[in-house]
Amino acid sequence: MSKETCLPEIPVLPSLTRPSEPVELGDSRASSNSQLDVLTLIPDILGFRPMSPELFPKPNPEVDRFALDRRLVSGVAWTAAARWGSQVITSGALLIQARLLSPTDFGILGMTYILLGFINLVAEFGLGSAIVVMRELSPDQIRQTHVLAVFLGIVASGATALAAAPSAAFFRSPALVAVIPVMGAGFLLSGFRVVPQALLARDLRFKAISIIEAASLVVQALVSLLLAWFGLRYWSLVIGGLAGAAVNTLALYVLSPCGFARPVF
Repeated sequence: MSKETCLPEIPVLPSLTRPSEPVELGDSRASSNSQLDVLTLIPDILGFRPMSPELFPKPNPEVDRFALDRRLVSGVAWTAAARWGSQVITSGALLIQARLLSPTDFGILGMTYILLGFINLVAEFGLGSAIVVMRELSPDQIRQTHVLAVFLGIVASGATALAAAPSAAFFRSPALVAVIPVMGAGFLLSGFRVVPQALLARDLRFKAISIIEAASLVVQALVSLLLAWFGLRYWSLVIGGLAGAAVNTLALYVLSPCGFARPVF
């Protein structure tokens, strides 16, 4: 038996080209033409024909990866250097304050931080982390998030003021009636810096963030030390903390300004 007789006869398939005559909308041939267009892509998908390189340009991940690694290493180095440097200064200032202030002064701040810690759990509401993760947010959505962060800061500050009198009665410390509302103003400052700091972190500008944090800690330590030297007792710690928070917020807002937009729910 010859080789030709062993091969089955292959039927000739109709051409898969689009007909030259126009097809009216609603014509039965319109759906079949779209199916034919999809069928013509099957050889490209399965690799039977080489695909055009213009359709799928080859990425160059080495350049982006190298630049990203350099920014990450630089950010980690700056963060470590700023934190170690500021820690040395703040530790030295704290040692001097321990000689100028009494244990009661530090105890008043300790009782205040207990209340502020609970309120701080819901003050930011994870808005900063959402901005860092969700890079597809539009500028208008970022401004809306900024308004929401400021609103939460105002609410947290108001809640702190309302809790001042009950906290003072619970801890049996009348000084907390005035100290807690003043310390609660830090939540308002925090609301203004949540979004600017998140934008800097999203852009991997860790150098700027670390320098700002170090500068605010140094300002806090120096202001507290100076006021303690003048005999303001526990108010030196309160005002120093607010001064550092104000410097932090102002610097972040200058480097990463953010407008306001009415939130849409």
